[in-house]
Amino acid sequence: MEKSEIVELFNKNQVFWTDGSCSCNPGPGGFGVISLKVEELDNGKIRKYINYAYSEECEHTTNNREELKAILHVYKYFAPEKQSDETVVIFTDSGYCYNLINSWIWIWCENDWRKSSTNKVVDNVDLIKELFKYLCKFPNIEVHKVKGHKDILENELADALATGNKTKFLNLCKKNNIEDF
Repeated sequence: MEKSEIVELFNKNQVFWTDGSCSCNPGPGGFGVISLKVEELDNGKIRKYINYAYSEECEHTTNNREELKAILHVYKYFAPEKQSDETVVIFTDSGYCYNLINSWIWIWCENDWRKSSTNKVVDNVDLIKELFKYLCKFPNIEVHKVKGHKDILENELADALATGNKTKFLNLCKKNNIEDF
């Protein structure tokens, strides 16, 4: 992407990066959500600053639950009705969440929240049902998949929030000249 395309993506839309984490799976975990704003400076460089950052911890959870909770957080607090004409774009490194939102959830709903192959109720059905309500109400929210831990700055920031790694978060901000709110 060209610099101007990056600036346009970030400024035309509400763009969020989400991540979930868990130690021992199941075990203690959390999720993180971050949104950066970008502007192109007169000298052609890009200035990034934190528009929104949020994290939450959970004593006993799974990685997939935390990934879902991060995306649900964006739906709950930044749905289009609260953002007027803006599109909401969510980036996740979770293949589970990406596939769930863009494919599986519709099949599971038709199958009374059961997997076709086993006829067992899908895992995380409470969160998935809640997410389904948002998907139906706000079909124009886009969810995209990125590769995790591949030096994508925003994904690494969301990971630092999800894991409660304040040092990593601050170091990434400093290294990349990201300004606070």
